[in-house]
Amino acid sequence: MFIIERLTSKGWRQTEEHPDHDLAHLHARLKNFADGSTYRVIDPDMTMVCLFSGGATECWAMDQATVA
Repeated sequence: MFIIERLTSKGWRQTEEHPDHDLAHLHARLKNFADGSTYRVIDPDMTMVCLFSGGATECWAMDQATVA
């Protein structure tokens, strides 16, 4: 599941989950446009995070820890 979280004064709070990448991004973008809050989408593998803020979207690959 792709997790959508909203940035609050107390940190990130989960708002919803979606099984589909495109649907999660669409919902996060619409929420950002509707209320102006910052949202992020985290993929199920925790390898990518996308930030929706100020009408813009940026995505980053997350570093993966290796176990020796």
